[in-house]
Amino acid sequence: MDIYEIPKFVHDTTCDKIVGEIPSTPTIPADKVFPFYAGRSRYVESFPSRDVLTDIIDRIKNKAFETFGHKVGVTYTDVVSWYPGQRMLPHCDTVNLFTGNLHFHPGTEIRDYTAILYLNDDFEGGKIFFPELLVSIEPEKGKLVLFPSNIDYVHGITEIRSGVRHSFPMWFHIIRDTSMV
Repeated sequence: MDIYEIPKFVHDTTCDKIVGEIPSTPTIPADKVFPFYAGRSRYVESFPSRDVLTDIIDRIKNKAFETFGHKVGVTYTDVVSWYPGQRMLPHCDTVNLFTGNLHFHPGTEIRDYTAILYLNDDFEGGKIFFPELLVSIEPEKGKLVLFPSNIDYVHGITEIRSGVRHSFPMWFHIIRDTSMV
């Protein structure tokens, strides 16, 4: 099973800085984001501390290489807030579980790995869970979770019962050597 938890991957003060900027950072326009995320997702480039977030992305890419043995590129990332009552049912990051087709989101067909960085832990609920693997992960500020994006890692997010969950999800594609093609 390739689910990795790296506690304290990012220092608490860095997480606090990013979370503190969320209220003044504009959300992604509704026509540019999947409706489920409208009004609660923010581009990294919109944050005052975008350089800090970019450094974190580079560190996560290096950790993914170290963990999975593949050089990776970022397919997509943003900062997402989850409010009480919100949850995500079990899903796969690359395949629609109902049709078996590749996902309808642009870019999801090249998602090889998923990363989630918890930016806070002062909320109840919001655990990532893998129902078929009987795994549930407790959110902790600064913890990084890495796993393959394929059908073997169907996962969901439990309902937020109180507080607001802030996370920094990321999807990666393997950079394949095309020099031999």
